Amino acid sequence: MFDTQDKVVSGIIGDGGTLSQRTKEFTLDHGKMDITADLFDEDALIIENNQAHKVSLCNQEGQPYLTVCFDAPLFGIWSPAKKNAPFICIEPWYGRCDRESFTGDLSEREWGNALDGGAEFYAEYTIVV
Repeated sequence: MFDTQDKVVSGIIGDGGTLSQRTKEFTLDHGKMDITADLFDEDALIIENNQAHKVSLCNQEGQPYLTVCFDAPLFGIWSPAKKNAPFICIEPWYGRCDRESFTGDLSEREWGNALDGGAEFYAEYTIVV
């Protein structure tokens, strides 16, 4: 379950491990999205642009049993592709892999972060079980 109601749009990892130009739109039912056997067949779902800041895994009755709250602008949701693994990872991200078409230098990367010498960066997330 997401803290948004209508939809989320996910980037798709390409064959080379970089973000492809393709996206996948998931329609939500009051913030809920079904986890299907093939959901992670194309690797992680990469949700960018502050689309959600709270993600819950829910039981059959729709009650959350694990919730991750974060202030990160993007996050990944994944389970090993085509493995039917018994777990799902929810990872708040402040950066991500390059797009397949990226040819710039490090300073031009999407979602890149840089600090001046001696500067500090703080972020946090909360996991509720």
